[in-house]
Amino acid sequence: ALQILNTGMNEWSDQRITGTVQSPHRHRKREKMEKSKNYSKREVLIGGNHIQLPGILTLPEGARAIVLFAHGSGSGRSSPRNQFVADILHERGIGTLLFDLLSPDEAENRSYVFAIDFLADRLLNAKRWMEQQPECSGLKIGYFGASTGAAAALLAASDRKSTRLNSS
Repeated sequence: ALQILNTGMNEWSDQRITGTVQSPHRHRKREKMEKSKNYSKREVLIGGNHIQLPGILTLPEGARAIVLFAHGSGSGRSSPRNQFVADILHERGIGTLLFDLLSPDEAENRSYVFAIDFLADRLLNAKRWMEQQPECSGLKIGYFGASTGAAAALLAASDRKSTRLNSS
């Protein structure tokens, strides 16, 4: 089961999406399902800190939530495994933002690959970017991570800045 991490919507934090995850090479049944759903899919550039990171924003019609993907070391937005998991989420009406956490130059430097705080900051920057997109307005937000991306996703999900109440 995939556990959706929550950044402030307690009623959603315990929701689980269950299903059998098979090899990314077994697409026949999934391809048939995808054709019956309407999707909005676009390539995006996520800016911040003087860098533009490429990504893919996909929203099924009527989506109520979106999951930001944090890939592991040696992976990226084009990873077949991440795309496979994203397709399962799309079939269930959940949007996704798959993007590269590191620029090509940064990916060459192994110290960035394992800098969890740095990767979490990139996730939070992508979350802020996503919240500014009109088509994402009001969507519940979750993170999905693998390997070092899982650690970054947990750290980003624990960020209390986005859930603090203003005290007057």
